[in-house]
Amino acid sequence: MATYNDIKEQFEKAEKEYEEAKKNLKEWEEGKYKGKRLDELEIELEENLNEAERKRREERRNRLYKEKEVLMKEKNDWGKQVREVQKALAEIGKGNEQIA
Repeated sequence: MATYNDIKEQFEKAEKEYEEAKKNLKEWEEGKYKGKRLDELEIELEENLNEAERKRREERRNRLYKEKEVLMKEKNDWGKQVREVQKALAEIGKGNEQIA
C-alpha cells in the first residue's frame, strides 16, 4: 500500500521527468542538426534529385522522424504518469489514507 508521502514522491519524480522530456523534445525540435534539419530535408526532397541523393536524404529524414517519435513518446508517457499520480493524490485527499 502506498502512503501519501510515497505517492507525493512519485508525483514529484514524474513531474520532474515530464519537464525534462518536454525540454529534450523542444531542444531537439530547435536543434540545427535535428528538428531544423528535418524541415530542410522535407523541402529538399521536393526538389529534383538523383536517385542516390534522394535515398540518402530520405534515410536521414526517417532517422530524424524516429528520434522525434521516441522523444514524443517519452514526453507523453511521463505526462500520463503525472496525471495518474495526481489522481492518486486526489483520492488520498478524499480521505483514503492508503492507496492499493
